[in-house]
Amino acid sequence: MKLRHTQRILSLFFAATTFAADRLPTHVPAANPRIAGQSTPNILSPELIETIAAQGSFVMENPAGVFKFYGYNDNGPLTPTAAGSKFEARKTEPDKNTYLVLKNQSGADPLYDYGTHFLFQGHENSVNGAATTNSYLTRINLDADGAHRVTLMAYQDSNGAALPNFDGSTWYPFSQRLLFHVGGLSRRWRVAGDSRSPFASRAPHRHHGPGRIRRYPVR
Repeated sequence: MKLRHTQRILSLFFAATTFAADRLPTHVPAANPRIAGQSTPNILSPELIETIAAQGSFVMENPAGVFKFYGYNDNGPLTPTAAGSKFEARKTEPDKNTYLVLKNQSGADPLYDYGTHFLFQGHENSVNGAATTNSYLTRINLDADGAHRVTLMAYQDSNGAALPNFDGSTWYPFSQRLLFHVGGLSRRWRVAGDSRSPFASRAPHRHHGPGRIRRYPVR
């Protein structure tokens, strides 16, 4: 009986090991080759494909003022419309995605199931309608359709002030909150969840429009 048991365990072990090995992508020695004067494509493992999750011209499901597009302010055409013109909408530069698997996340549509896979990002180069610095936070809903693909999360703090431009984000597992960093100012913003904000993952909540976030000292 002991021998049979051992054989079964070893069989399962080798099967699991083989299965895990089969799932590893093939190594690529130079995934992003850099060649002066040329634009080169990404080189992927044959087991992987590259697909667009969102692009700058995506209209967010709950736009507010100039915060209409995922990667542009709504303050001009997305591309120049006249020959020789350089006038176009400001590119907001969504920066450093944080990928999270969360439950009970809602959005602008209270009847829609947003799934569980998300990318969060702050924007590094955004302005408001008065052309002054005003960042915003967005969430790409990877399980959603086109109409619900990008949600505007916030563009003001808890006092109604404009958000500064962010250059990075991460997940703080101990408090289960997102942290956003303000470049050059040695400041971090911690997103605290409430009934209006979609950043809390501990309980279901309702979210119909952009929420607000608070700035906390983070050591």
